[in-house]
Amino acid sequence: MKILVKVQPFSKTCEIISDEIDLLNARIITAKINQPPIDGKANDKLIEVLANYFKIKKSAIKIVRGTASRNKIIEIQD
Repeated sequence: MKILVKVQPFSKTCEIISDEIDLLNARIITAKINQPPIDGKANDKLIEVLANYFKIKKSAIKIVRGTASRNKIIEIQD
């Protein structure tokens, strides 16, 4: 499954604030991350937050596109 994730770095908390389906049936998640986007810290924290949200292992989540962007495409393996 691939999803679009919009990241808000430098937040005070780490949480999923929105989980929606758009008109094209694409899943869009907005996440707040309390880590800076330096040296991949925000990406690592995002993977941790998504793993907790979906109740899966962190190894099942991969950033496919957008490692240096606030808009990311994430692949979740079954």
